Amino acid sequence: MNLLIILLAMCAIGPRLPSSIAGLSEGLFREFAMAAGKTTQSGQPEGSLPADRYQQLRLQTLAHARLITGPRIKNPRIAAGGLDRDVVASLAEQRLWRQSHLGTTVALSQTHPLLSDQATTLLPTVHTISTALMEPAAGVQPLHSSVPCIAPTIRSVNGKAAGPVFTPAEPDNHFHLEGCSFGQIAGTVRLQLSSHALQPGVPAAQINLRLDGARAWKDDAIDVYIDPGLRSVSDFVGDLIIQFPNGQEAQLNGCSFVASRGEPQLFKNIPAAWVALDATATSVRAIQQLEFESPPFTSEQVPPGAVGTSAFVARSDPSRFSTGKDSYDLSQLAPGWMVESVQLSVFDASCPGENVQAESQGNWTTNWSSHGFVIAWASETCANRIPPHFNFNLNSSQYAVRVWLIGPAGTQPLRSGF
Repeated sequence: MNLLIILLAMCAIGPRLPSSIAGLSEGLFREFAMAAGKTTQSGQPEGSLPADRYQQLRLQTLAHARLITGPRIKNPRIAAGGLDRDVVASLAEQRLWRQSHLGTTVALSQTHPLLSDQATTLLPTVHTISTALMEPAAGVQPLHSSVPCIAPTIRSVNGKAAGPVFTPAEPDNHFHLEGCSFGQIAGTVRLQLSSHALQPGVPAAQINLRLDGARAWKDDAIDVYIDPGLRSVSDFVGDLIIQFPNGQEAQLNGCSFVASRGEPQLFKNIPAAWVALDATATSVRAIQQLEFESPPFTSEQVPPGAVGTSAFVARSDPSRFSTGKDSYDLSQLAPGWMVESVQLSVFDASCPGENVQAESQGNWTTNWSSHGFVIAWASETCANRIPPHFNFNLNSSQYAVRVWLIGPAGTQPLRSGF
């Protein structure tokens, strides 16, 4: 009898609570402790908190998670100046041909925006060009071809018989066209979007090239350049067309136009269709919360540190779930736009109270893919006992990512319709 009285007295008094519990007010924590006798959440084991109480404590725990921000990681495919390294290499070859065959003396500044570390090794100064480099590269037509000329024909651009690259970026915006039967009276030269790439309702891109000097037009060669101030034109694959005064044309297909790049900009709205979230599950079912928000706005579901980022992803469940990977495919960006860099922020949640059992699973990593990036995410598990006889278990994984894009100056990263 005395033992029963002591037990009843202990239940009436309740245990002593700590003054501060991981960001939760003492009053809120007492609310959970007074929840005895209420209906528990469906599907939860005996001793679980009532559903509404569990939800409140879960939101509080996730909202007060510790923010850890990693470094900004640059895309290895992009060279200085924002161009793809393959494009930079092609421009380097064309410039080298101009130096070795035309005797141009364009300064090769190591800090030029189009030059990467890789590209500068392909670009020796005029004084260091070896005899071997004076020979035409494989597949390049010589200045005076012996091929019979039946009609006006473009044979090469800056030494390339196929796939020349055009750009307004100095000093790579000068082009030497070789061919035959161009005549002595100057016509016009333009670069335009290929007919097979035309889209209904979209104006065809066209760039007029200017004659480069008083004697730029000859019967077997034409020297032209693109205005270095050209902006608001996207990258495109097109055709080089010479139009003669009599209306006749000569055409070279398969040319590439690569615009000057603008400054990197934060991508604030990633379409959900571009993200493949791992279909996370516990051992027996799908997890209770899997959310993707872009852009993330202030709410009770979003930690303050995630607001203003490109995207926020949250996973949580009372039961343990496995780690996984989320893939971001940005191949549908407007022409010329690429991911310049990414920065990952993770939110490390800890259960409130004392005697908390916590465990981490997996590792956070960011890896580059052919059209974007992949985030391998980890998870945090914590468990705690809330007086008088409730269990609080939470497995969570939360992260935010900042994505910077770079592309043609004066254009937008999203195509019309997004």
